[in-house]
Amino acid sequence: MTLDFWRNVAVIWLCFQGFFIMLIPLAIAFFLVRGMGWVLDKLPLLFLKAQGYSRLMRNKTEAVADKVAEPVIRAHSKSTEMESVLKRLFRPDPPAALTRGKLPDRLPVSTPGVTAVRTPTLPIARKEEL
Repeated sequence: MTLDFWRNVAVIWLCFQGFFIMLIPLAIAFFLVRGMGWVLDKLPLLFLKAQGYSRLMRNKTEAVADKVAEPVIRAHSKSTEMESVLKRLFRPDPPAALTRGKLPDRLPVSTPGVTAVRTPTLPIARKEEL
């Protein structure tokens, strides 16, 4: 047995090792591809079912949230209503009905085609007051 024989045996042995070592990843890739095909076939049905459950959960959540928020909203609206009543009763400026005799500072006057604004006149200061 010469060195050439052992060289050929070693080369064949390395080829077999590489072949069997590469069979494992190849088998894994094959089953992954087949599994992905199965998942893609079943996925639309699963998504439709999941979408139905999601819609049901959203509707239930909205119903419960509305039930919980209803008393709070009602109390807030009553509070706002009472606040506006109290503001109308105790506001610092008198209502317009009490000041009918007074004219505002600027009174818009409209005539066909002409719009004018009445401005208040300032009293003329006398020389004695200066």
